[in-house]
Amino acid sequence: MKSGGQGGIKDLWPIVAIGLGVAWFFAPLLLGRAIVAEPDALAALLPLKAFLARSLGAGEWPLWNPDAALGKPFVPDLLAGALYPPNLLLVVPPFARGLNLLFVLHYAWTALGAVLWLRACGLPHAAALLGAIVWTFGGTMISMGNVLNQLLSAAWLPWVLWAWLWPRALATKVALASLAMGLAFLAGGPEMVLVSAVALVVASRHPASLLVPPLALVVAAVEIGPFYYYLTETWRGRHGIDAASAMRYSVPPADLVQLARDTWPPSPERFMPQIYVGPAVLALALLGLLTRRATRPLWIAVAVGTLLVVMGSYTPVYPFLYGHLPLSNLLRYPEKLFLGVHALIAAGAAFGGATVVAALARWGRSAFAARAAAALGIALCAIVFADLARANRDVLYAPRPEVVLEPPAVARAILADQAAKGASGAPRVFSNPRGRPIPRSLPAAVALDRSLPWGAVGELYGLANVNAPSSLNLVKHEWLQELLGGVPRATALRALAALGTRYVTSWVRIEDGPDATPIAVPDERIGVKLYALADAQPRAFVATRLREARDAREALERFVAGDGGAHAGLALVERGAIPAAALAASEPAAHDGAAASAATLPSPRFVVDRPHRLEIVVDMQVPGLLVVNDTMLAGWQAWIDDAPAPLLEVNGLVRGVWLPAGVHRVRMRYLPPGLVAGGVVSLLGALALAAVAWRAHRRAAAGSAARSTAPVAGVVAPAPRAG
Repeated sequence: MKSGGQGGIKDLWPIVAIGLGVAWFFAPLLLGRAIVAEPDALAALLPLKAFLARSLGAGEWPLWNPDAALGKPFVPDLLAGALYPPNLLLVVPPFARGLNLLFVLHYAWTALGAVLWLRACGLPHAAALLGAIVWTFGGTMISMGNVLNQLLSAAWLPWVLWAWLWPRALATKVALASLAMGLAFLAGGPEMVLVSAVALVVASRHPASLLVPPLALVVAAVEIGPFYYYLTETWRGRHGIDAASAMRYSVPPADLVQLARDTWPPSPERFMPQIYVGPAVLALALLGLLTRRATRPLWIAVAVGTLLVVMGSYTPVYPFLYGHLPLSNLLRYPEKLFLGVHALIAAGAAFGGATVVAALARWGRSAFAARAAAALGIALCAIVFADLARANRDVLYAPRPEVVLEPPAVARAILADQAAKGASGAPRVFSNPRGRPIPRSLPAAVALDRSLPWGAVGELYGLANVNAPSSLNLVKHEWLQELLGGVPRATALRALAALGTRYVTSWVRIEDGPDATPIAVPDERIGVKLYALADAQPRAFVATRLREARDAREALERFVAGDGGAHAGLALVERGAIPAAALAASEPAAHDGAAASAATLPSPRFVVDRPHRLEIVVDMQVPGLLVVNDTMLAGWQAWIDDAPAPLLEVNGLVRGVWLPAGVHRVRMRYLPPGLVAGGVVSLLGALALAAVAWRAHRRAAAGSAARSTAPVAGVVAPAPRAG
């Protein structure tokens, strides 16, 4: 591309045009009048980004989220994309503004990448702009706003392709594409990385492109390492996803009509609200495909294969891949992979537009025809942008920020009751989804999730949801939900209270009784009911009555069932975790047949209470087990009075430390397994790739300069004039 003078202006106008288009299209977000709050975004992604924003604002990068499901890893959760550098935009206050900047700037970033990629393909400015418009504002990319992590990763696809086309040296191509794909992985959308990898291999048709995905994993090792260890502890990692769930969002063949028609209203039952690009774009894409004679068979095969995959359960292709391709049972929702179809359409439309404009220019072969062809290219861009804006600008549900971020009635009632009781910290809430109505629209779905509050929504309002569902739920969290559903309601409520749960929200009425007291919820109009649980256990307490269980599963089963008085202070540990002598002496009042009363037990005091760091002081009159009602997981370590101490898994779920008599200071710290090693690998890998790219680029530039200054064969330089 040219630089400077009129050439520079000519090269810049498509970039300026697409930037203005992004600014206008997303003006409500940029002006703070809206925030994207689709059900998936609200129930999972917004709370994650809000927690990350609060942590970054406090000056720390969170390793652990204490408010989700009794505590779970944060950095190792790929969905959070916690180590993705652009997340620093979240520190821009208020939260809605920082989030909207992260959202909109990635559309601008992917639009710029699409222009540069298509220019590197040799297309003229108007054709590159046309393809970038289709890519950025087509229904598939706009729908990606529903799942922010997927959007952030998808935004890097054109940059991966540009990185392969722009440099001359092969080593530079591999290095730059690997860096771009590594950043896409850090953003948290592995399915989009898969689409980018396939697109690169198919578009380049070069064996060296196969090196890019593994090198991208090296760049992202700081995330891959912790994620791998975390995955092995999750239900999804150990058991995979069942076929029905994996293929739930498949694209029915009849729905492909939506590419040309925008009459389908957005619905909470669809993963992607819209895939519309319009009949004109489809016609241009078909023309671009047919006129590329050399590669036409390849692109037809790719298009057909991609469509068969995204149709999921409607064809035998995806079920076969699910059953035979390694790790494929970890992925779900074939509809996500429609991004590959969208990329083909955008590129095809760009080539088709270039063909139409070139045909007009060749037909007249005059200055007027050239000007008419240029005007036609600009007109095509304007028409396509206007059509996509008309159809897709309101696809995502984006209400005013206060509609989403201000606490709903139930959350206000919980926080008021918590304050009246003098309690501190995020109150633990169990959301009972039984009887929850089926939402018929996106606004209704959002209102239902906020009012319950369901998923991780409560974390937006200062609540800690004990049963926050996630695509990466720990095995023990899944066990807990299963066991709670298999015991009488009163038993389940006592088990929840023993875990420190203070409130239950429910669509159905819970019988009045000593275990659950109804709380009035002013201004609640949907029908959510709120209950306070009696005798909720504090987050940290001392247990002097211990029993052994065969393993963690048995311990959790006995705990939930209240076996032997587990809800009244009895703690269950795995066999052999505590020395037999200490176990025998763990009931100080056994000699008179009475257990130690709660009044005689010490009250642990939190000195430090940060997401991944705890410090507790406790005065033990007798030996006992300090229990912290937070999830036990590999990576947590403990120290007693600065001496390393073993951490125990208590009740099959939470953490404990055996303490002798005396005053003790107990520290607990979480460091995700694989984080340090992965960070070293990422740093060295990124530096090595950058050095290789720079050196190869310098060599290529030097070779090009040498060729341009070398004398042309057969030309004799003129003799110098005599003085």
